[in-house]
Amino acid sequence: MERTDLSLEQAAEVSMISLSTLSRIENGKRHITSEDVALLLTIYRVPARQRALLVDAARAEVPSGWWQGRLPGLPPDIGVASHECTATALTSWSIAVLPELLQTRAYASAFLRMNGTEQREIDTLWETRARRRDQVFARADITAFVHELALHTPFGGRAALKEQLHHLLASVDRGIGVRLLRIGEPLGALVHPWLLWEFPRDPAVVHVGLQRSEVFLHEPEIGLYLAARTELARAACTVAETRTAIAAVIDRL
Repeated sequence: MERTDLSLEQAAEVSMISLSTLSRIENGKRHITSEDVALLLTIYRVPARQRALLVDAARAEVPSGWWQGRLPGLPPDIGVASHECTATALTSWSIAVLPELLQTRAYASAFLRMNGTEQREIDTLWETRARRRDQVFARADITAFVHELALHTPFGGRAALKEQLHHLLASVDRGIGVRLLRIGEPLGALVHPWLLWEFPRDPAVVHVGLQRSEVFLHEPEIGLYLAARTELARAACTVAETRTAIAAVIDRL
């Protein structure tokens, strides 16, 4: 509480936790999930190192699914950031849009505008995403499975896509494990994109982004996504083959 000037009422409104529930949590009269701990610590602007320690301490058995709407007044990716602060490995599966942590500003802005995001929110989201990217790249092992369709979807136009693909190549050269799934490859994982976080001591968590909300999945659903990752790893191109394919698309633009 020393980190914030929010009143209990303001914190309840921003977190979308009822005032009575938040009061009971703060007085130790109600159990709190590690996700809610991470959310509140982020709202209260607790530094990342302290936040990670407290989230680790709070992790316990969690329900199999947790839905969260976009929180007013806070970056839309706050729930994602709260999990990334302790993750040591990230696996993403993208179908029509390249992974957000590998996007350029022009490409990301064009995609967000097409989905009704206002420019002020885009600017805030980009700034927080850039900080997330730097922190995650320095700490976690990253594997990004990308469907070939995403290489040909020009959010922001042809020039923006070309810039984006050059950036994707640079990410591969930095050691990011980008692997392409060719068009026409039958795969059960084609249902929807997702992001899988893995932690040093705790069960994995899966994030599924929706239009204006998101879902966080826990055990036992995680097994389905671990199986999907195995299937993707079998069917996808190698990193070297992916690099060659991206370069070929750039040459044709």
